[in-house]
Amino acid sequence: MHSHFRIYLLTCIAILGQDRQVGWTTISDKRFKSNIKDDVPGLEFIKKLKPVTYFVDTRMITENLIRNMHDTIKATYRKTDFSESSTIKRTGFLAQDVEGTCQEIGFDFDGVNIPKDKEDLYSLSYAQFVVPLVKAVQEQELKIEELNIEIGKQKQINEEKDRQLNDLLKRIEIIELKLK
Repeated sequence: MHSHFRIYLLTCIAILGQDRQVGWTTISDKRFKSNIKDDVPGLEFIKKLKPVTYFVDTRMITENLIRNMHDTIKATYRKTDFSESSTIKRTGFLAQDVEGTCQEIGFDFDGVNIPKDKEDLYSLSYAQFVVPLVKAVQEQELKIEELNIEIGKQKQINEEKDRQLNDLLKRIEIIELKLK
């Protein structure tokens, strides 16, 4: 099988006699990591992403993926009816756009799989978007906290101005009563 052939699948596997969906797990043990930096862009990256809807030409992708397979395998795949899978409206990003955004902001992002040759396909690892999304939420939370502090200060200023205004109105009322 061609080294660039990628398998994209959702699977149910039997665990203890029951069918369960199993998510992908990535090893994340601090003991085996080095050069750890807090340099993941959050909002800067996320705000530039362009979510889109699209349709996939599944026949064309399959032709690309099977191009280096044995003719009998190709013949089997070519008998497939792709009409239903090609009419599914999908949501996501365009890998080339994400790559451009990463280049624009200088982000070495492992969520974009860039083709190794002209026949290989771009792909995205959507799970890798979680980390910049978490960073973006953290950045937004800091901004929200700062804004809440500023709102609190403005409320105090407004309350003081209201007290001053009420005091002035009382003084004016007293002066008006004395002038009558």
